Amino acid sequence: MVVGAAVLRWREASSPEGAAAETAIDEPPVGETVLDPDAVAEALDVITEAALPFITRQVEAGAHCIGVGDAFCSQIGPERYRALAFPRERIMVEHIHALGARAKLHICGNTRALLPDMIRTGADIIDVDHLVPSLAEAASLLGPEQVLCGKVDPVAVVQDGSVEEIDRAARADLAEAGGRCIVSAGCEITPDTPVTHLRALRRAAAGAAPSGPQRDA
Repeated sequence: MVVGAAVLRWREASSPEGAAAETAIDEPPVGETVLDPDAVAEALDVITEAALPFITRQVEAGAHCIGVGDAFCSQIGPERYRALAFPRERIMVEHIHALGARAKLHICGNTRALLPDMIRTGADIIDVDHLVPSLAEAASLLGPEQVLCGKVDPVAVVQDGSVEEIDRAARADLAEAGGRCIVSAGCEITPDTPVTHLRALRRAAAGAAPSGPQRDA
């Protein structure tokens, strides 16, 4: 990631919940969070402990920011998020900060109900998926050193939209967040996204005028 003339080295670490879901033998452990929450909590503690030295090595290798990905939590709701995910994500964020790096938290889907607690983890950058209706509500809860990141639709707008549509969406997000937003797609950029569309998103983030209709690569 390039920020002005500087390069931000960004690496990833799976959240305990995300790692547990990825390694489940059968189905992702949504039901287990209800049927056997103590066993789930014990497993998450083990994964959290294992994640910390992995984060340390990445920062020692030069990472400025560690992204914590927790897509699974969009399936469990606020109550279970607070009980199972929040305390362990906070441990990871505090560990990242103790190493002198920044923390970024991502949860897929409409996380409107989770965003207040996501912000309370202390992560510096809070990802917001394009399914969240507005950035304004979350922006009002940010701490002085926090920003949002998102939330342009990665398919309907960034991949398939016009340059003008990309520009409008990005500027709308900036306005909703009161400027406290890193302009980005609301989730992963698709492989079929034209390079010209990525450049349009970058121009919008920089506050430049759109360069006209461009739909080709």
